[in-house]
Amino acid sequence: MIHEKWFLKNTPKNLKSLLKYISPSALKVIHWKTALKDLLFISKNFFLKKGIEKSKKTIEKELISPFTFEEKEPAKYLSLQKEKKSFGQNLLRLYFSQLFSQKRCFLDLRISRFTTYSDNTILWSPNNLIYSFDKSFQQDLCEMYRAFYENNNQLMLQSAKSLGLIKNNFNNKQTEQLISLLENHFGHGRNGEVKFSIEKFQSSFESLFDFLQKNDVKLSANFLFLGIYVLTLYMALEALDIPVSPNLAIQEFL
Repeated sequence: MIHEKWFLKNTPKNLKSLLKYISPSALKVIHWKTALKDLLFISKNFFLKKGIEKSKKTIEKELISPFTFEEKEPAKYLSLQKEKKSFGQNLLRLYFSQLFSQKRCFLDLRISRFTTYSDNTILWSPNNLIYSFDKSFQQDLCEMYRAFYENNNQLMLQSAKSLGLIKNNFNNKQTEQLISLLENHFGHGRNGEVKFSIEKFQSSFESLFDFLQKNDVKLSANFLFLGIYVLTLYMALEALDIPVSPNLAIQEFL
C-alpha cells in the first residue's frame, strides 16, 4: 500500500492523467522494488526534460515508414475516413514495432503526439515518457501475440508461463480461466477489423488483474508500463472512431 501511494503521488503529470484508467488490482500485483526504481528514473527524465533526443537517435534508424521525427510543412488535419484508417493502421504498426524490436520505447501514443503531412508522412513528437522493456519480456510477449493471432493454444500456455502469469501450483481450472481472460483481453482482432474502446479495455483489464490478485500472482514492472503503453494506443484509436486490423498490422513483426 505504501508503494502504491508513493507511485500515485510522485508519478509525472503526463503519466498521472492515465492512472484513472488503470485497475487498482493491477497496482497490487506488481513487484514494486523494480517498479519504483524505474519510476524514479522516468520521473527524473520527465522533470529534467531529459532523454527525448537521445532516445530519438537510438531508434531513428528503426523508425518505420511513414513516421518521421523531422518537422516539415505544410501540416494537415486528419479529416477523411480514408486518412484516419491509414493513420490507425500505421499507429498499430508503430505500437508493435516499438514493443518487439526497439530497446527504448516511447510510451505515449496519444493522438496529440502526431501530425500528418501532405506527403502522407506522419510527424511523431514523443514526450519523455520512455521505458526500456526487458529483452526476455519483449520476446515472451511477442510469442504470446503470435500465439493469439495464430490461434496456437500450446504457445499461448508456454508464453503465459514464461511471463509469470501462470504459477507452478495452478490447477487446470485456474490455468484455463487465466487463458480465457487473456483471450478476452486480446479481443476480436484475430479475425478482422475492430473498433477500439477504452470501456472494453478497462473491463477486460480489470477482470484479468482481479484474477491475478486473487491468486497471489506477482508480475514484473514491465507489465505496469506495458499497461500504460497499451492504454495510450487505445485512447488514440478510440478517438479515430474507425475499425482497424491488429492482425494485419502485426504480421510484419512476427
